[in-house]
Amino acid sequence: MPCTEKRARLLLARGRARVHRLVPMVIRLTDRAADSCALQPLRLKLDPGSKTLIHRGKQISEALTARRQMRRKRVHGFGTGDMVRPEVPSGVKAGIHIGRVAVRASGSFNIQSYQDGQSIVVQGISHKHCRVIQRADGYGYFFNRANNTGREQARPKARNAARSALYLPGMNAEVSRAN
Repeated sequence: MPCTEKRARLLLARGRARVHRLVPMVIRLTDRAADSCALQPLRLKLDPGSKTLIHRGKQISEALTARRQMRRKRVHGFGTGDMVRPEVPSGVKAGIHIGRVAVRASGSFNIQSYQDGQSIVVQGISHKHCRVIQRADGYGYFFNRANNTGREQARPKARNAARSALYLPGMNAEVSRAN
Protein backbone atom coordinates (compact mmCIF):
# COMPACT_ATOMS: atom_id res chain seq x y z
CA MET A 1 0.00 0.00 0.00
CA PRO A 2 1.21 3.56 -0.56
CA CYS A 3 2.94 5.22 2.38
CA THR A 4 4.83 8.40 3.07
CA GLU A 5 8.57 8.72 2.50
CA LYS A 6 9.15 9.09 6.23
CA ARG A 7 7.27 5.89 7.03
CA ALA A 8 9.18 4.02 4.30
CA ARG A 9 12.52 5.25 5.68
CA LEU A 10 11.53 4.15 9.20
CA LEU A 11 10.41 0.71 8.01
CA LEU A 12 13.68 0.24 6.11
CA ALA A 13 15.80 1.49 9.02
CA ARG A 14 14.07 -0.83 11.51
CA GLY A 15 14.50 -3.84 9.22
CA ARG A 16 10.75 -4.34 8.78
CA ALA A 17 10.96 -3.81 4.99
CA ARG A 18 13.31 -4.25 2.05
CA VAL A 19 13.62 -2.48 -1.28
CA HIS A 20 11.74 -4.37 -3.97
CA ARG A 21 12.27 -1.91 -6.88
CA LEU A 22 14.05 1.46 -7.16
CA VAL A 23 12.08 3.10 -10.01
CA PRO A 24 9.36 3.61 -9.00
CA MET A 25 10.42 3.10 -5.38
CA VAL A 26 8.69 -0.01 -4.01
CA ILE A 27 9.35 -1.56 -0.63
CA ARG A 28 8.09 -4.91 0.62
CA LEU A 29 7.31 -5.68 4.26
CA THR A 30 9.33 -8.60 5.58
CA ASP A 31 7.46 -9.21 8.84
CA ARG A 32 3.99 -9.87 7.34
CA ALA A 33 2.52 -12.37 4.92
CA ALA A 34 0.22 -11.11 2.14
CA ASP A 35 -2.65 -13.44 3.13
CA SER A 36 -2.76 -12.06 6.70
CA CYS A 37 -3.05 -8.40 5.56
CA ALA A 38 -6.19 -6.42 4.84
CA LEU A 39 -5.58 -4.42 1.63
CA GLN A 40 -7.15 -1.05 0.98
CA PRO A 41 -8.75 -0.22 -2.36
CA LEU A 42 -6.54 1.82 -4.70
CA ARG A 43 -7.45 4.19 -7.50
CA LEU A 44 -4.92 5.09 -10.17
CA LYS A 45 -5.62 8.02 -12.46
CA LEU A 46 -3.85 8.77 -15.74
CA ASP A 47 -3.95 11.91 -17.83
CA PRO A 48 -6.18 11.01 -20.80
CA GLY A 49 -4.34 13.48 -23.05
CA SER A 50 -0.99 11.85 -22.40
CA LYS A 51 0.13 9.09 -24.75
CA THR A 52 3.25 8.14 -22.80
CA LEU A 53 4.37 8.71 -19.24
CA ILE A 54 7.91 10.05 -19.12
CA HIS A 55 9.78 10.84 -15.94
CA ARG A 56 11.57 14.18 -16.41
CA GLY A 57 13.97 13.78 -13.47
CA LYS A 58 17.05 13.12 -15.62
CA GLN A 59 16.13 15.89 -18.07
CA ILE A 60 15.74 18.41 -15.22
CA SER A 61 19.00 17.26 -13.62
CA GLU A 62 20.89 17.71 -16.90
CA ALA A 63 19.41 21.18 -17.40
CA LEU A 64 20.50 22.24 -13.91
CA THR A 65 23.99 20.83 -14.48
CA ALA A 66 24.27 22.76 -17.75
CA ARG A 67 23.14 25.95 -16.00
CA ARG A 68 25.75 25.50 -13.25
CA GLN A 69 28.45 24.98 -15.86
CA MET A 70 27.41 28.15 -17.67
CA ARG A 71 27.71 30.10 -14.43
CA ARG A 72 31.19 28.71 -13.82
CA LYS A 73 32.35 29.51 -17.36
CA ARG A 74 35.15 32.02 -17.24
CA VAL A 75 36.56 33.95 -20.19
CA HIS A 76 39.99 35.52 -19.63
CA GLY A 77 39.34 35.25 -15.86
CA PHE A 78 35.95 37.00 -15.98
CA GLY A 79 32.56 35.41 -15.34
CA THR A 80 29.07 36.63 -16.12
CA GLY A 81 27.79 38.68 -13.19
CA ASP A 82 31.19 39.88 -11.98
CA MET A 83 31.41 43.57 -11.09
CA VAL A 84 34.09 45.12 -13.31
CA ARG A 85 35.65 48.48 -13.99
CA PRO A 86 36.70 48.81 -17.63
CA GLU A 87 38.81 51.87 -18.44
CA VAL A 88 38.56 52.33 -22.21
CA PRO A 89 41.27 54.81 -23.33
CA SER A 90 39.90 55.81 -26.75
CA GLY A 91 37.12 55.31 -29.24
CA VAL A 92 33.36 55.65 -29.11
CA LYS A 93 33.20 53.80 -25.78
CA ALA A 94 36.04 55.75 -24.15
CA GLY A 95 35.73 56.30 -20.41
CA ILE A 96 35.19 54.35 -17.22
CA HIS A 97 32.14 52.09 -17.06
CA ILE A 98 31.48 50.39 -13.70
CA GLY A 99 28.96 47.55 -13.76
CA ARG A 100 28.17 43.87 -14.19
CA VAL A 101 29.77 41.95 -17.04
CA ALA A 102 28.23 39.47 -19.47
CA VAL A 103 31.10 37.45 -20.91
CA ARG A 104 31.50 36.25 -24.47
CA ALA A 105 33.95 33.62 -25.67
CA SER A 106 35.49 36.17 -28.04
CA GLY A 107 36.70 38.31 -25.11
CA SER A 108 34.48 41.23 -26.10
CA PHE A 109 32.12 41.80 -23.15
CA ASN A 110 28.87 43.61 -22.44
CA ILE A 111 28.82 45.83 -19.34
CA GLN A 112 25.54 46.70 -17.62
CA SER A 113 25.96 49.87 -15.59
CA TYR A 114 23.63 52.37 -13.97
CA GLN A 115 23.70 56.12 -14.51
CA ASP A 116 21.13 58.48 -12.99
CA GLY A 117 18.96 55.52 -11.98
CA GLN A 118 18.87 54.17 -15.56
CA SER A 119 20.28 50.83 -16.67
CA ILE A 120 22.74 51.23 -19.54
CA VAL A 121 24.36 48.39 -21.49
CA VAL A 122 27.73 49.12 -23.12
CA GLN A 123 28.49 46.44 -25.68
CA GLY A 124 31.80 45.24 -27.09
CA ILE A 125 34.25 46.18 -24.31
CA SER A 126 37.52 44.25 -24.62
CA HIS A 127 38.62 42.11 -21.70
CA LYS A 128 41.98 43.91 -21.82
CA HIS A 129 40.39 47.09 -20.44
CA CYS A 130 38.47 45.36 -17.60
CA ARG A 131 39.47 44.96 -13.96
CA VAL A 132 37.44 42.86 -11.50
CA ILE A 133 35.99 44.77 -8.57
CA GLN A 134 33.90 41.91 -7.16
CA ARG A 135 33.28 38.32 -8.26
CA ALA A 136 29.67 37.18 -8.69
CA ASP A 137 29.34 35.24 -5.44
CA GLY A 138 25.62 35.48 -4.67
CA TYR A 139 25.75 38.73 -2.70
CA GLY A 140 24.36 42.01 -3.96
CA TYR A 141 26.68 45.00 -3.84
CA PHE A 142 26.10 48.65 -4.53
CA PHE A 143 27.86 51.98 -4.26
CA ASN A 144 26.82 54.82 -1.92
CA ARG A 145 27.81 58.45 -2.38
CA ALA A 146 26.75 59.41 1.14
CA ASN A 147 29.46 57.29 2.76
CA ASN A 148 32.56 59.48 2.59
CA THR A 149 34.40 57.55 5.32
CA GLY A 150 35.58 54.85 2.95
CA ARG A 151 34.53 52.10 5.39
CA GLU A 152 32.98 48.94 4.04
CA GLN A 153 29.40 48.34 5.19
CA ALA A 154 27.16 45.26 4.98
CA ARG A 155 24.25 45.73 2.60
CA PRO A 156 23.16 42.46 0.87
CA LYS A 157 20.89 42.21 -2.18
CA ALA A 158 21.02 45.85 -3.25
CA ARG A 159 20.42 46.64 -6.90
CA ASN A 160 22.15 49.97 -7.55
CA ALA A 161 25.68 49.58 -8.88
CA ALA A 162 27.01 53.04 -9.74
CA ARG A 163 27.84 55.04 -6.66
CA SER A 164 31.14 56.21 -5.16
CA ALA A 165 31.79 53.96 -2.11
CA LEU A 166 31.38 50.19 -2.26
CA TYR A 167 29.23 48.39 0.30
CA LEU A 168 30.53 44.90 1.04
CA PRO A 169 29.22 42.29 3.47
CA GLY A 170 31.33 42.16 6.58
CA MET A 171 31.53 43.05 10.22
CA ASN A 172 30.81 46.49 11.57
CA ALA A 173 34.17 48.20 12.13
CA GLU A 174 33.30 49.18 15.72
CA VAL A 175 31.96 45.75 16.81
CA SER A 176 34.17 42.73 17.42
CA ARG A 177 32.60 39.27 17.13
CA ALA A 178 35.60 37.55 18.69
CA ASN A 179 34.25 37.93 22.24
